[in-house]
Amino acid sequence: MPLPGRRIALLVVVLALAGVGTSLLLPGAGPATRAAVARPAPVEAPRAAAPVVRKPALKPHRVKVAPVTVAPRRTVARPLVRPVVHRSIAAPVAVVRTETPNQRGQRVLASLHYNWQRMGYRIVFLPERQGYLGFTDGGTKTVTIWVRRSETDLVLAHSIAHELGHVLDFTQGSAAKHAAYLALRNLNPTTSWYGCNGCTDYRTPAGDWAEVFAYWLAGPGDFRSQLGPPPSATRMKAIAQLYKF
Repeated sequence: MPLPGRRIALLVVVLALAGVGTSLLLPGAGPATRAAVARPAPVEAPRAAAPVVRKPALKPHRVKVAPVTVAPRRTVARPLVRPVVHRSIAAPVAVVRTETPNQRGQRVLASLHYNWQRMGYRIVFLPERQGYLGFTDGGTKTVTIWVRRSETDLVLAHSIAHELGHVLDFTQGSAAKHAAYLALRNLNPTTSWYGCNGCTDYRTPAGDWAEVFAYWLAGPGDFRSQLGPPPSATRMKAIAQLYKF
């Protein structure tokens, strides 16, 4: 027996409230006509929140480095380097002397300020000669000086003064003076004054006398004696007494 329409509607509502979802055939509806009554979506229980895992804060990674021992810097003394001054290189200039050997010799002789004329000798200046600077001839009472173009006035002055020392010895020398001179120069008193035949003048007491005389008259700068160094000021003062006449 069909239910009245109100009862059917009420039943549907009741069933819906009861949570029963169904499809009912409504009266007068064909098999293809259906009213879908949606089942209410189930209410899900709230999910428990996932536990929060707190990671410990990252500490900065410190690398321990072993202390480096720095050796003390060594100071190396270096020679002072002076700045290089660049100069243009000029071609060598040849020394041109306009004086003749005699003119130059006379000029240098005058600079010695010595009264050599009183010894009765004459001095001759000649062009240079290989192997010779000066020579004193006691027989002719002549001093010969060979003037070299390449030598300085200082060397020429010492050559002249050396020969004047021989002149002084030839004219004023004596055995007593020779002995005193050997003692002042710390030389063997038995040494032959003129040396051996062919001995170099610079290795004889006579040559040393002439060199010390040149040192006294022309000053230092070209001392060539091979018997000893130039005398001290005290010894030179004593030796100079032997040069007086």
